[in-house]
Amino acid sequence: VDSVYVIDQYKDIWSKSNNIRTSVTYTEPISKKLNSSLGYEYNNSKQQSVTNSFNKDGSGDYTVYDSEFSNDFDFNTQRHAINLGVNFKSEKFEWGLNNNFRNDNMFQRNNNDNIAVNRDFTTYNPNARIRYNFTKSKSLGLNYSHANNLPSLSQIQPLRQNTDPLNIIVGNESLTPAKRDNVNLYYYSYNMLKGFNVNANVSFNQQRNSIQQNVLIDEAGVRTIMYENLTGYVANNANFWLNAGFDVLKKIKLRSGIGGNGSYSNFYNYINGELNENTNYNYALNFYLSKNSTKNVDFNLSYSPGWRTLNSSLSPERNSSGFTSSASLWYKWFLPFKLSLYGDLSYTYEAPTKAFDEKFQQVLFKPGISRKFLKGENLLVDFYVNDVFQQNKGFRRYQSGNMITQNTYNTISRYFMLKVSWDFTSMKGGNN
Repeated sequence: VDSVYVIDQYKDIWSKSNNIRTSVTYTEPISKKLNSSLGYEYNNSKQQSVTNSFNKDGSGDYTVYDSEFSNDFDFNTQRHAINLGVNFKSEKFEWGLNNNFRNDNMFQRNNNDNIAVNRDFTTYNPNARIRYNFTKSKSLGLNYSHANNLPSLSQIQPLRQNTDPLNIIVGNESLTPAKRDNVNLYYYSYNMLKGFNVNANVSFNQQRNSIQQNVLIDEAGVRTIMYENLTGYVANNANFWLNAGFDVLKKIKLRSGIGGNGSYSNFYNYINGELNENTNYNYALNFYLSKNSTKNVDFNLSYSPGWRTLNSSLSPERNSSGFTSSASLWYKWFLPFKLSLYGDLSYTYEAPTKAFDEKFQQVLFKPGISRKFLKGENLLVDFYVNDVFQQNKGFRRYQSGNMITQNTYNTISRYFMLKVSWDFTSMKGGNN
């Protein structure tokens, strides 16, 4: 559905917040390798958010107050938590178990309508870890955590807004916490003599009773989005990354490396009463070459090709798969007279897909020159140009429900900056 809807309003938006957090922990050794702990945590967060909307009057000034799309909300969250833990540590073997009992009181008041919403949640959030140290520089570890993700106050009672009339959000005061289980396996190894390192990480999490956006779409294309707990289906997410680095020329500190990363997500929601399954994949390889000697020229060059897939079971014609690529170069050339020339260059590419037939690419370049002054070289004068080619623009391609969305938006582009910084240390002392 193609349509144009003009919103001509002046909006005065402001917010203020403050947060107080304190915690105390008592640790009791049971033996040389085993100890227990008892802790208490208190957190109090307060925030006020105000949006005043004004329409034009007869003379063209924005003076007519629009009460329907004006908001004045107070958000208060108070948390009490008790932590009971036990930890063991030896030269080769470590493990720990922590039990977190938490109470969160969430309060929201609509000051314009004098309507208040108060929710209270008591949850149990345990976590455990185990690690085996082959040597001081080689370890294998496993972490597990269970968490209760609380509904936000904006999901319970969202703010009224007309900035996006095609997407209307409806709150739900009956939301309950989503339950998330996460497992993380990691390995790292570093050989200082050979200059070789390997790092690997794999994580997997499942979410039950997840808070999803169920959508109703009318004939005009207006989407009414409702937050609801989804029962009977489990959301799954998995991530991995692996990288290895090694010395190419140790004398000049030239290093290289190769790696890879990937992610998988699978979740469900309802579109006009029909179950929709969303599946996303991301894969990428990573290559880099770097030199960091603070002599002549230092640099870091990287390249990362990848592939992204976004699938929706109810809208297969909109499924999106495409090639992605990114590259970057940072360099610094050390010149006589304490001068340095430096630059930061990056390139981003997103291939066309079935959902979006246009590619996205941009080149960002920020060159600069700097000079150090004074005997201790602690006075720095730095001049640089941001976004020389004026290509800096926001870009995001993502999936939400059965919609695959691409957003582009304006950001800060080319500007010139002169910066002067002075690092100093003062130590005073004397004889008694």
